Amino acid sequence: MARSATGDRSQSQPVATTGVQSSSPRRSAQVEAQDRIIAGLRAMWADLLARPVPAHLLHLVREFERKGADNDC
Repeated sequence: MARSATGDRSQSQPVATTGVQSSSPRRSAQVEAQDRIIAGLRAMWADLLARPVPAHLLHLVREFERKGADNDC
């Protein structure tokens, strides 16, 4: 039996849906983008940890430690 000119697939053929095969290139691109972001964040974090602590923050830490030691008695 011939198909109609409109291409009726109602029951004779299943309609293709998006599945794993069609989304895998997008998935791998997303994973690659996430990997680049993670690598960049790790590099920024390593740079931040390598920097010395600013003097004003050291002063605050010493103040907290001093006040904590005063309250322990």
